[in-house]
Parts: sequence; structure tokens; C-alpha cells
Amino acid sequence: MKPFFSILIPVYNQVGKMEECIASLDAQEFTDYEVIFVNDGSTDTSQEMLEEYAKEDRRRRILLHESNRSLLFARYTGMKEAKGEYVLFLDSDDFLSHDALQLLHERLTETAEPPEILRFGFVTEPEGTKTFPIETKDILLSVLTGEITPSVWKNCYRRNVIEDLLQKTEPFYCNMAEDACLSGMLYSIAKSFGILDQCIYHYNSGGMSSSGSNLSLEKMKRDMRSVEEAGAHLTGFMEKYDPLYASAARISAKRMVEFVILQHVVFEESWEKVFDYLRFVKDGEDGRYERFFDMACNKLIPVRVKYAIGISLTKEDKENIFSKYEEDL
Repeated sequence: MKPFFSILIPVYNQVGKMEECIASLDAQEFTDYEVIFVNDGSTDTSQEMLEEYAKEDRRRRILLHESNRSLLFARYTGMKEAKGEYVLFLDSDDFLSHDALQLLHERLTETAEPPEILRFGFVTEPEGTKTFPIETKDILLSVLTGEITPSVWKNCYRRNVIEDLLQKTEPFYCNMAEDACLSGMLYSIAKSFGILDQCIYHYNSGGMSSSGSNLSLEKMKRDMRSVEEAGAHLTGFMEKYDPLYASAARISAKRMVEFVILQHVVFEESWEKVFDYLRFVKDGEDGRYERFFDMACNKLIPVRVKYAIGISLTKEDKENIFSKYEEDL
């Protein structure tokens, strides 16, 4: 008999980092679920660790990529093998509340026509900050414009939505903006939406501000290529299957590039490297990013200065970071 839920967990070099995730699965009050681990070419002993987890519970399966194929690709691999009526995405360093599946099941079975996408709240750890789903008149537009943060793990997806996605798209290598790309396509496919107004997912955030020491010009170049690919796939999907939202998808694609620039300019610890990033935006890749130079200098540098001297960013600072594109792109 098919399980009610399929929980998909991509894994890459997570030895010693998954205990809380696994413990939260063991603690679930609702037990009609399967877990699919996708080992995305780990170079540590993650495979052995997953094999031990699978021995402990027959509901757990392991899929293996012989080499690293990216987070997006791993999610596709899991979706192709999922047997559940509903699919959940769980990152390997996050965890679920003990009643998460029970609450989801109750909400999904309370009516004859359950939603194809059920949205729920989450807790950002270790801060403990709760975020609840917001109401919106046009949910796809809200996802594409960033009003709703496009994290795929904030939702539960009915199987027909996943199957439709797999019929219309193919996986590709993408480790940056993969959530924005995948979420946009899934929200385009779904025809009904619901809300579980409870925080059942615990998101472990290292925080963008803690990643400054890991930033580099080479990383910026890789991330730019990745977000451009994600944006191109999202835009192509909308142009083919949901053309009314093609313009919004193009704006979303530009925001993906802006986010990479933001991450490097604002959170880089070295001013010398910041200038390298700005030179790349101005002149790199034959000038293809030059249109973002004004935003990088006039919007991000003031924010970066505030961050560097410890001044808390205001709501206005955060709202004005990204450029606005009014023209039909």
C-alpha cells in the first residue's frame, strides 16, 4: 500500500549533522510515510551513515548519485521515486515538529477536495523566530516577485502536481536559486492552495551574515552561472505553460542575479574583495552584468557600510535592496 507522505531528503557530506533531522522523523505521531534519502555524490562516509539509518526503519530508502549533481537534481531524483500521496521536502540539517505529519494529515483530509499545495509555517533556528504563511490574492505572482519566499520545504505537494512537473521538465545542475526555480514551476502547475497556520518545520539557518569568509570571486562567478540557468529554465517554463506570468518570471530571474551580488557585496568581510566583485559586475563576462552595477553601488554599498559597523538594517533598507523593473522584460 502506498504511503500517505513521501519525505525527500537530499544529502551531501552530512556525517554528524543529521541527528536532529532523523530524531524528528522517529518522533512523528503519524507514521504512514516513507523517507527517501538522495545521496548526491557525498565524498565522506554519508553513504554508510544512511545505510545505518535505513537498517533502523524499513520505510527509509537510499538513492545514490555516483557524483555530485546538485541539490535541484537530487530533489528530482527523489520526486521520480516518491510513492506517497503527498510529497514533502526536508533538508538534512533541518527537522520537523513531532506532530508535523499528524497536523498535515488532519488538514489534508478534512475536506473532500484537499489543496494541491498546502502551505505551513516554520521556525528559524537557533533564533526561534516563527514565520506564518501570508494571504495573497495571486500566489504565483507573490512567489515570483519575492513577496513569498520561494522555499520548497515550506509546502506539502499533492502527487499529481509532482507528476505534472516531471512530465514537463528535466533536472539540471543547480545549487543556487534552485528553490526559486522549482517553486515557481510547482505553483504554476497547482490549481488549489491551502494554509496550515502552524509552524511545523524547523529551518536551521547559519545566516547569510556568517558566510562572508566563504565568499570569493570564483564563487560569485559560479553562483552567477547557476542563477542564470535557473532563471532561464523558470522563464522558459512560464513562456511555454503559463505565459501570463512570463514577464514576472523574467523579473524573478533578474532578482536571482541581484541576490548573488547582494550576498557578496554586503556580507564580504574584505573591502578589497568587494571592489573585485564590483569590477566583475561592471566589466566581467563581456559586460553582461553591467546593468546591475548601479544597484550594486548605490543600493548595496550603503547597506554594506551599515552592516559592517553594526547598525541594524531597517525595514526600508531591506525593502529597497532589490531593483524594481517596471518595463516588460
